[in-house]
Amino acid sequence: MRLILISILMLSTSGCQAQMQKWQRERTVEHLSRLNSYHGQINWNIAGETSETEIWFQVPNRFLTVSKNGEIVRSDGSTMEVYDPRTKFYSIFRNLPLVSESDSQQLVRTIFDQSMKIFNFSLGRLGKIAGRDVIELRAVPKRESIINSGESQIFDEYSFPLKSVLAFKGGQTAKYEFTDITMNQKFVLPKAEIPKGVFKLEWDFSAASVADNEKDIQFQDLKLEKKLKRDTGEILCYYKNGAQYLSVIRYKNLGVPPRARGISVKVGSRSAFLLPGPLSNMLTVSDKETTWIYSSNLLADDLIAFASK
Repeated sequence: MRLILISILMLSTSGCQAQMQKWQRERTVEHLSRLNSYHGQINWNIAGETSETEIWFQVPNRFLTVSKNGEIVRSDGSTMEVYDPRTKFYSIFRNLPLVSESDSQQLVRTIFDQSMKIFNFSLGRLGKIAGRDVIELRAVPKRESIINSGESQIFDEYSFPLKSVLAFKGGQTAKYEFTDITMNQKFVLPKAEIPKGVFKLEWDFSAASVADNEKDIQFQDLKLEKKLKRDTGEILCYYKNGAQYLSVIRYKNLGVPPRARGISVKVGSRSAFLLPGPLSNMLTVSDKETTWIYSSNLLADDLIAFASK
C-alpha cells in the first residue's frame, strides 16, 4: 500500500493548474507533518487472500507490524527485521541510512508530482471509516498502467488513507481497511518475539560495498549506495535518492520455489508477485534458478520497470 496508497492519499482533483497542484501538494505535506504516530488494526484482502495486521508507527521510521499469520516487520529507524512464516526466513538489516524529516517531506512531494502525471483524480462521497470522517478519492490512469482504477477513503485532517481498493489488470484487487486507529498518542513500541529455528539472513550496511564487473542499473535519479554479498552467495543492492529507496536481494533458489504471494504480474517473460504494503511495496521475481526480492517506496509501475531492466 505504500506504493499507490501514499500517492493516492495526497492527490488533488483532476484538471488542477500548476499553481493549484503546488498548493495541494504543500497542503498535503503540512497535513502529514502533523501526524507523529499511529496505532491501528488493518484488514487486508490481496488477490483473494485475507489477513489481519496490527501496526504501530512513529515518525520518522520506527514501526512494528504483526499479522495473525505470523509475519513480523519491525524497525527502530536504524535496524529493520523481517520474518516470513511461510519461508521461515528471518532477515535483519543493520545500520540502515537514516531518513530525515526533510527527506520524508521531499518524498511526499516527489510521489505527489509523479502520481499527478500518471493518474486523473476525482472526489466522491463523504463517509466514515474507523469512526472518522473521510472523503472518497478516485483515480484512473492517464496512460498504460498495471492499475485499472483506485478508490481511497481519506481522513483529511492528516491526509491519511483509512481504506483503499486498487483494481489491477486481469481482475485482481488489493484492498485494506483500518477497523480501528488512534493517532498522535504516545506509546512505547512493543517487542515481538521471532520464533526459533528460522533461516537467518543478516546484512550490515556499515560494511564496505563489494566490487564486481556487473553493470549498475540506471533508473530515474536512484543511485547505487551499497552492494553487499554474503559468503553463501546472496547479493543485496541498495539504491537511494533522498527518501526514495529501492533494495533488491538476489539469491539462488534453495531447491524449493519461493512462497510468494500478492498480485500476479509479469516482469518481462518472468512471473512475479506484487505485494502492496503500508510503508513499502514488495515485488518477488523468479526463474528456475534465481529469485529477486525488491522492496521500495516507488510507485508500482516504476518498481516493475526497474525490475525489468
